[in-house]
This record gives sequence, structure tokens and C-alpha cells, in this order.
Amino acid sequence: TEKVFDDAQRAAKESLSPGAAYQAGCGLNDLLKFLIDHKLLKPFTWKSGLKKPADNATGDDADKRRQDKMPDEDALLALASVNAQ
Repeated sequence: TEKVFDDAQRAAKESLSPGAAYQAGCGLNDLLKFLIDHKLLKPFTWKSGLKKPADNATGDDADKRRQDKMPDEDALLALASVNAQ
């Protein structure tokens, strides 16, 4: 029932990181489709309400956020120098 899926989604949100909780919500959507397709549940509509985290987003803004997290060029060259020795 919807309540069981809501409870599973709530548990994922409370115990997992935002990205993992989002993936769990996608898995719940897939599980529901499988159960209905194989006539293991009476059909009902349910969709995970968990949003995709900004870290996993696409587009220019997301690319800028990811780039901002990267070390600067000097730090990368220093790492390369240390590992080359």
C-alpha cells in the first residue's frame, strides 16, 4: 500500500545521505512497477517525493559547483610532483 512505500521512503530519507535516499526512492518506484506488472499487488499510484540532490544535477550551474570543489591547479601539480618521486 501507499503507506508501506511512504514508510520505506521516510526510513531512507532519515538514515541515508541525500544521494543514497534519492536512489532508494528510485528503487522503490521500480519495485512498485515490478510488483504491479507481475500482479503481486493491486495497482495503485505512488511516486517517490525525494528530489535529486544538487550534487547530482546537470547543467552549467551544476558544473560550476563541481568545479568549485576541485583543488586549484597548483595543488594538483604538487600532488603529481609528490607521486612522481
